[in-house]
Amino acid sequence: MRAARRNIRRVMKAVRRRFRRLRGGEMAARLKDLESAQASNSLELAQLRADLQMTSVRQQALVDYYETRIDRIYARLSSDLASGSAVSLVVEVDGDADERLEDGFRKVFRLRDDYASISVDRVLSDRLQIGRIEAPLTLQGFRLNRSIARELGDRVLVSGVDEGRSPTALYGPYKKLGPGRYKVLLRMKFLAGKYKKNDRGILFDIFCPVLNKVIASGAAVASVGADEEKNISLEIDWSPLNSNSELELRVHQRSVRSVELLGFEIRVGDDG
Repeated sequence: MRAARRNIRRVMKAVRRRFRRLRGGEMAARLKDLESAQASNSLELAQLRADLQMTSVRQQALVDYYETRIDRIYARLSSDLASGSAVSLVVEVDGDADERLEDGFRKVFRLRDDYASISVDRVLSDRLQIGRIEAPLTLQGFRLNRSIARELGDRVLVSGVDEGRSPTALYGPYKKLGPGRYKVLLRMKFLAGKYKKNDRGILFDIFCPVLNKVIASGAAVASVGADEEKNISLEIDWSPLNSNSELELRVHQRSVRSVELLGFEIRVGDDG
């Protein structure tokens, strides 16, 4: 009888141990599933945030595009009326927007003639294309750090900063790029100023918000005290897996010298 009881206890202990192992395995499997789901949700959330940012930038670019076209009409009209000797012009003001237009109307905007030739399709497109991205860069989906950067027609003027600082001056356009090898150029010009040997210059990088990763980066520094044009060229190999992820081109000001940003250019990269 005692032997039978011992055997029963032995069997029950073995059953309990096995049950504990199975239960632990199930918990580990569930935990792994939860971790996989969390990683997938995080990636999806990053994609949604990038899509939202791209949509916001495109909407603002479209608004800027049409406002610029309207400003251009006012500029031409103002110039035509200024040539007349007996023309009386009255502008009715109704709110801040009209005050801004009135101010521009009377000053006569100095705008490039080819602003109107910028394609609306290009402004609304969610894809980066081979070729130049010309100023005005805000119409192409870029945003400015207004504390140090301002748009001056065909360029963006970025003020110099104190040593040790590196604020982002310009960023955007949150657009996708097809798979392949590319060279992405930033065209810029250091303006005349005091030459400093240890000046850190301009940093240009390509950032993917979905991957939360800098894809490529490079810098340029002034080598003389006079005006000096520079290009920063970055090479990227963009895979098909990433072709639906938005890219952000960022320019960081680290120089005490003022800089003019003239635009970007995307070229097909070398195969080898």
